This record gives sequence, C-alpha cells and structure tokens, in this order.
Amino acid sequence: MEQRAVIKFNAKLGKSASETFRSMQQVYGSQCLGRTAVFEWHKRFLEGRETLEDDKKSGRPILVRTPEMIEKVRDFVAYYLEVLKRLMGRIHRIRPKYRDPEDWSLLHDNAPSHTSLIVRQCLTRNRVSVLNHPPYSLDLAPCDFSLFPKLKLKLKGRFFDDIPTIQSASTQALEAIPQTELEHAFESLLNRCNKPVY
Repeated sequence: MEQRAVIKFNAKLGKSASETFRSMQQVYGSQCLGRTAVFEWHKRFLEGRETLEDDKKSGRPILVRTPEMIEKVRDFVAYYLEVLKRLMGRIHRIRPKYRDPEDWSLLHDNAPSHTSLIVRQCLTRNRVSVLNHPPYSLDLAPCDFSLFPKLKLKLKGRFFDDIPTIQSASTQALEAIPQTELEHAFESLLNRCNKPVY
C-alpha cells in the first residue's frame, strides 16, 4: 500500500511512470514493486483512480488462514461430530437390526469436515466403516443418480406460481416414488462403488 501511495503521489505531481519507477528503486531497492506494476498503477492514478486497494475479484475467495477462520473450522468439525453421534443414535433407535456398526456403511464425500482427524477417529472408535468416495464424483450420490432424475421427470414442463407450490409438488413427487426404488438406488450404489474410476 505504501508503494502505491508513492506512485499516486508522483502521478499527481506530474512525474512520468519511468521517473516514478527509478525513484522508487532508489528508495525501496530489491523490495520495490516490479516495473509493470508501477506503470499499471501510475496509469490508473492518472486516469482518476483514488483508492489504493485491489479491485474485488470474482470467483472463489482466497483461502484465509487466520486464527478466527481456524476457530470457525474447528467449531464446524465439532458440530459435525455431534451430527454423526446423533445419526448413529438415531440409526440404533429406528433400525435396531443395524445396531452393530459392522452391519452398515457410511458414504462420505471428501469434504474437509468429513476427513478431519477427529471425525475419522470417532468413526473408527464406533466401528463405522466408511466407503471411500472419489473426489467430485456425483455419480456415487444416490440422490444425484437416482432420486433427482425421477423428481425432474415428474416436474418437467410444469410451472409454479410460488415456492410453497413448488415444495408441495416436490413432496408429492417424492412420496410417489416407491420404497423399492430407493432400495434399488442404494443397491446400485454398492455396484458403482466397486466399479473402477478412470
């Protein structure tokens, strides 16, 4: 920021970009901005730019590793751990035949919260087997390869006036899918897991 302020100051004084760059090299030495950067910023200030800050960039934000961000991630992992514990408790209550963790498997994608050490330790401690999930493989999510296409088929070509109508139509379409279809989706999931990924 300091060097940008110097460039702005020199541009306002009417000095050329070359003069500005030479004087900055004398002052900052090896820490001086590159020639291209000095010339670009000089041009921006001549064209009326006032701010020294970078322009906001579109796209994915840069990963920030600040103490606050690290704490947020830790909080989320702790929250997710509680979700897993509630899930296992609910499975034991609702599906007693799956009381033994070796009778069922959990499909996790590769999200950081799912692969964190504390989550893996919890799953290991509770003897929950986890199916390996290739990165970004939507064909292994039962909703993506089985449920959503059926839902889209039922809703295709229909128009809705508001969100509650969409929700109602979606709920009816989902409830119309037979239980056997869902069971078939999970059986085909196991087949997909055994196929090689190219």
